[in-house]
Amino acid sequence: MRIEMIAFSVGFLICMYFITKKLYTKGFALFILLFFLLGSQWTIRNQMEAGGYPEVPLFAAALFLTACTLALSYHQLPGWKRCLLYALWGLLAGLALWIQLLLAPYVLISGLLILAFCWKDLFTRVIWCVVPALLIGSAPLIYYNLHAAPGMDSLTTLINLSHMGYNPHQGFIYHLKITFFFVLPIATSFVPACSIQPGTSIWSAQPHPLRCMVVDGAWSLSYLSLMLIGLLLAIVALRKANSLNASPERHQQLAQQFARLMLIVGICISLFSLVQGNAENLDATNTWRYLICTWISLPAVLWPLWTAEKWFASLQVRRSVFTLKWAALLLVVFVLLHSTALIFQQSVPIAQMDRQHVATLEKTLEQQHITRFYTEYWTCGRIIFDTQEQLICGDTYDFNNQLSHGFDRYPLYPSIVEHASYPSFVYPDGAQQITTLNQLLARSHTAYQRIEVPGYVIYKMYGRIPSLPLYA
Repeated sequence: MRIEMIAFSVGFLICMYFITKKLYTKGFALFILLFFLLGSQWTIRNQMEAGGYPEVPLFAAALFLTACTLALSYHQLPGWKRCLLYALWGLLAGLALWIQLLLAPYVLISGLLILAFCWKDLFTRVIWCVVPALLIGSAPLIYYNLHAAPGMDSLTTLINLSHMGYNPHQGFIYHLKITFFFVLPIATSFVPACSIQPGTSIWSAQPHPLRCMVVDGAWSLSYLSLMLIGLLLAIVALRKANSLNASPERHQQLAQQFARLMLIVGICISLFSLVQGNAENLDATNTWRYLICTWISLPAVLWPLWTAEKWFASLQVRRSVFTLKWAALLLVVFVLLHSTALIFQQSVPIAQMDRQHVATLEKTLEQQHITRFYTEYWTCGRIIFDTQEQLICGDTYDFNNQLSHGFDRYPLYPSIVEHASYPSFVYPDGAQQITTLNQLLARSHTAYQRIEVPGYVIYKMYGRIPSLPLYA
């Protein structure tokens, strides 16, 4: 399984090298590879953790590379090669939409790139290579939705997920602040200065709110500023290329600049989707993974910095800007090296300790004959997988001081727990569900035994809590 994850990461790096080389320069492409070879505990983990994310950047990059090849080399490719590339894009697009809907923005922008510069093929048989390939790629998605139970189809699931975590007190402005000061830095391999607890305001981030805003905000502001400059440069270059006489060179320049523009558009769509959703209300830290596709747009963000001195006429100013540019690039590399070093200094020992705690928890549950219980999302999946379904659990969500069903990947698991005589409860230390559970137990006087193991609390139940939504 780990070898497969490594293969996804290597494939992503290869695609990124060729995308950057086609749209920019070879030297810049090598620098981009350096950027992706480093990273923080979050970005490195999601490249190695089997769970629906390591393959996402690869598919986004492969889609865009295929579209770039078609758009840039349209006049040079014979019909049969274009047909193969259309089929490849269709297959990748179908698989992408089945694998992860986070890829939808990059399916869109790569498709727009093909339509903008290969539109003549709409009137030939070549373009119809896309249709069967798209159907083949999306066949698992189509088959599932044709046989899905009522309310379990992909569209309904997507709508339900978009409403999870809704909180009228944490709306668009709150999401904007969380994204700017916390989520975006994590998504770009920056280790935030402070942590944020779910449900708190960005202004109360601990331990140093002002430091969080200055340090983390400066990183995000630099990213967004470069993104905006890259957008403007692409638009100006598009207008300039459009004024040239019709020729293959004009077509290639237009395609190149339009592709750069689409990379920025991909970031904008992904950011907007994140900010208008409710995921950050549930877990601000892990929400960064919803921006994982924006990795392929990084060349468009860093290109204005890479070429900063070229935009000034004065030789003296250009020399000064050149020095500042390399100081900024070296600072970025230093930050990434620091983020990578923290993995070995902090994250690995913590992960090893966490693994020991989970193993102790599983052993204790088996000794206590607790095989059916409720817990939280991240704990539940690990335990079921580790014990090969000897221990079965359901996810719980704390809403309005009540425990209700959370998000279960496989509906049969919570159904099994519901039918148990006295399902128990297991939560990590500090989980909000513990406070709510204690209140419910105090009010209902339900008999239970509290067992503490390193990192977790077990509530072995000898009865059911009256009127609990979990039992409905």
